[in-house]
Amino acid sequence: ALAAFAGAALGAVAAVALTACLWRRRKQKWRAKDKVACAPSLHEVLAARIELYELKGQYYQVLGHAWDHEVKDFKVVYRPLYHCTAKADRFEAHYLAVSHFSRWDEKFRKVDLATEYEGRDDKDGVPDEVKRRILLGLVWRDGDWRFPDRAAGGADNGGRSGLGTRSHEA
Repeated sequence: ALAAFAGAALGAVAAVALTACLWRRRKQKWRAKDKVACAPSLHEVLAARIELYELKGQYYQVLGHAWDHEVKDFKVVYRPLYHCTAKADRFEAHYLAVSHFSRWDEKFRKVDLATEYEGRDDKDGVPDEVKRRILLGLVWRDGDWRFPDRAAGGADNGGRSGLGTRSHEA
């Protein structure tokens, strides 16, 4: 009788442990799914100083400005906020890209996050599938950096490098 009771107790403990394990795993899957499906709020986007742009119905997030050694000037570093596959004679599939400022300034429209992110009256906001792709965190960190995050145009770089049309030090 004692052996039967011990066996039943062991079976019950195993069943409870298995149920707890499965419940924990299911809860972790729900959390992971929620994190993927969750779009940042307007407050989070404004606090992170996100720069969002639109071109022909597609959205892009500016991540910063980078020095291009080949052309010896700064370029805009951005992230398409859609799944960007290859297009014949145009580009390869990518998740980050660079553009020169003249193209960027001419073609891309800056999204006014305060009024356009969530939508107002008869206008739709930024689509949820776009919001879910926004990166809120830093893409670089340098504790010694003492210049603005973005390179300013119209710089006279003669006293520094003598190169480029923009500078962080302007």
